[in-house]
Amino acid sequence: MFVQQSIGNMETSQTNISAPSSSSIATEAAINPLYESWVTTDQLLLGWLYNSMTPEVATQVMGYENACDLWAAIQELFGVQSQAEEDYLRQVFQQTRKGSLKMTDFLRVMKSHADNLGQAGSPVPTRSLISQVLLGLDEEYNPVVATIQGKRGISWPEMQAEFRSVSGGNQRQNQNSQPPFNNNRGGGRN
Repeated sequence: MFVQQSIGNMETSQTNISAPSSSSIATEAAINPLYESWVTTDQLLLGWLYNSMTPEVATQVMGYENACDLWAAIQELFGVQSQAEEDYLRQVFQQTRKGSLKMTDFLRVMKSHADNLGQAGSPVPTRSLISQVLLGLDEEYNPVVATIQGKRGISWPEMQAEFRSVSGGNQRQNQNSQPPFNNNRGGGRN
């Protein structure tokens, strides 16, 4: 609980959490009890932060003497890495095309890319996901793309249903256009 409150204070603070004066105002020689409490709390939090890191991360941020400075260094370190990952995920999301994938697989892949972006801190609104899916389709899907674009506020499940109805119709059409099975093997008379 203590650690959660301390980290919460660091995250919501707009400025550095500064230490109280080391001496009381009344006399310069007297040690301020608030300062002693602050140092104890800060060192506990600093130790907890260092001990919760992997050795690889700890070596990159060693040497900080207070928790606030260490926390700022950690945020900067992971902020750079997170931004690079987010940029990469966004690029993959925008460049994915259906190609030879089945429609259900393509939709699953696109939803997965959107979910990954959300986990990286950049959520993809449903409308943007749907737009990106439509951009990733070949010309053969233009009729269903036009239908979907004509529907305002279409949801992800509704869009999936549109594609299922089209692919279901294509399967029925293919089944109806196949020649009947000829069971007359040999065809000779007895």
